[in-house]
Amino acid sequence: VRVAQAKISPARMRRIAQLCERLRSLTITPDAEGAFDDARRRVVERTPRSERRVDLAMAAAFLVAAAGLALAAPPASVAVGPALALVLSLAVLSRVEIDLALGFAVPTELAVVPMLFLLPPGVVPLLVGAALVLTRIVDALTGPRHLERIARGCCDAWFSLAPATVFVLGS
Repeated sequence: VRVAQAKISPARMRRIAQLCERLRSLTITPDAEGAFDDARRRVVERTPRSERRVDLAMAAAFLVAAAGLALAAPPASVAVGPALALVLSLAVLSRVEIDLALGFAVPTELAVVPMLFLLPPGVVPLLVGAALVLTRIVDALTGPRHLERIARGCCDAWFSLAPATVFVLGS
């Protein structure tokens, strides 16, 4: 019985070795896992003064930018029913955290994308900010988050400005 020998070129072996090295860098190391656990534990603690200042400044900057977009593209009207349903669905979806190697992912796109298509795009960032602040308030009242971390809801809403701006410019 003859066994066929596969010939592998040195270039292909180098590519395989590089791929193995990249995969090795994606695995969880004890240091990365410890940092992730530390971040989870800090959520219930008071925010240090310097972080609180940064949070408030970033939240204020977001509100100025979002209000500016809403003023630049004032909506004729906003359908209250769909807006309320989408804000509540975003608040619920933002509580779903999918753990990853060095953090977590949140499926907020499932609510933000319909917001962009169903609501006036100029108000979408303000509604996203409201939904994320609502989530932080619920977390603070039920215990998993410290009350001082509510402003981070607005800080987490920055991602909504770019697509809303594109929709405003495209309409």
